[in-house]
Amino acid sequence: MGVRGIWSSLSSSAHINVQELQAVWLALHHFCHVLTDSHVLVQTDNTSVVGYINHQGGLRSPRLHRVACRLLLLVQDNLRSIRAIHQCVQYEIIASYQK
Repeated sequence: MGVRGIWSSLSSSAHINVQELQAVWLALHHFCHVLTDSHVLVQTDNTSVVGYINHQGGLRSPRLHRVACRLLLLVQDNLRSIRAIHQCVQYEIIASYQK
């Protein structure tokens, strides 16, 4: 299963860290019905995304913090937990179906 699309003109001009965290949000939003009540592990090559997910936001980038807050609200309403680790690969969102 996968998700893909084209960034809007507004999103395409955003900083790469914002785009990458937004991509995590979009993937989770798309697969929310499958991931309900799961523990999710995000593997990303972007250390800022790892930090903003694991620290539940941050102070350096207000825009990145807003995306992180949106992501955490989605997690709060649908998942048991989310954690991110740094991997030198593109994103993979792995859900543990242990309930």
